[in-house]
Amino acid sequence: MADDHALVPVMAVATRRLALDKPLGGALLALAAFLFIGAVTLVGAAVKESGLEPGVTPDRRRTLRSHVAMGVATVVLALALLGGRRWWNGVDAAYRTGLFQPLHATATLRMNGGARVLRLAIDDTSWTNPKRQWTPLIPDHGHLVHLFLVRDSTLAGFAHLHPLPLDSITFE
Repeated sequence: MADDHALVPVMAVATRRLALDKPLGGALLALAAFLFIGAVTLVGAAVKESGLEPGVTPDRRRTLRSHVAMGVATVVLALALLGGRRWWNGVDAAYRTGLFQPLHATATLRMNGGARVLRLAIDDTSWTNPKRQWTPLIPDHGHLVHLFLVRDSTLAGFAHLHPLPLDSITFE
């Protein structure tokens, strides 16, 4: 049994984080730059041209105020982008923390009075941590554990077992 391994199917849980395609990332970055420059330009045009009659050329004072407003808008928008990036990274870190990680378990087979007995021990540190405040096992139609065994090489053998708990980490 040393070369055998178990495949445990778990449905509807996040197991990885998908990467952003480089072309899509480049396109989004170009669009963001376009929007950023457009917003700064809009602020400058609003300060420089608003309130003027059609055809009147803005004076030097209006032009200077528009440049100052564009500088302020650049700083404000840059801070908003940095805040958004910080928020996004925080959400992403929380998502990565919540990704499903399979528990490490050890299965051993022993003989007991002519019968083979399978022992399953969950030896993952996240399971055995004494500071854990919750129990991840809840009974499903009276059983804490459902163990499915499938012959990996040919898929010709299948067993659905309900091992009994010996303690909080060991089942037979």
